[in-house]
Amino acid sequence: MIVGGFTYAVTVQQEYPQFPDPERSGKLVIELGYSTSGRQCT
Repeated sequence: MIVGGFTYAVTVQQEYPQFPDPERSGKLVIELGYSTSGRQCT
């Protein structure tokens, strides 16, 4: 994804994909990777 001339990697995944509790297994994690500094934010 490109925002304001900067490129970001966006990852969306389940936080607990194998957890038997449907409320916990339904939680998602969104990670934004910053290409200019190599940092990542969750």
